[in-house]
Amino acid sequence: MLNYAGSRFPSSHIQSALAKLATFCGLYGSDKFNGVSWIEFLNSRDYLKKILALLREGNLSRAQYLWFRHEAEFVSEFNEKSMQALLSSIPSDVPSQELCIWLKGVVVPFMWRVLPKGQG
Repeated sequence: MLNYAGSRFPSSHIQSALAKLATFCGLYGSDKFNGVSWIEFLNSRDYLKKILALLREGNLSRAQYLWFRHEAEFVSEFNEKSMQALLSSIPSDVPSQELCIWLKGVVVPFMWRVLPKGQG
């Protein structure tokens, strides 16, 4: 089966699928693997949408994990509207200490880099 996959699919596609599988297992745990959910995640390209959904659910740690793993895939599409959606997706009951660490260490530097005109 590996020979078949190797001859049918470029190694970059295989590497990409393996990276997504690692992300999927990191988000949900390998013990809760579900084939349908995996296929949906594998075919999904909108990581920011998933991050926003995780934030709305109160899953800050999972949202952070997905952000760290796939920031490069959504950076080119991130804009002021995305920033507003991100900030409005954060529930009010997220512990402020956790939120401050993430905002200060990840989100704010990201926004300065990606949305430089917002610094002024």
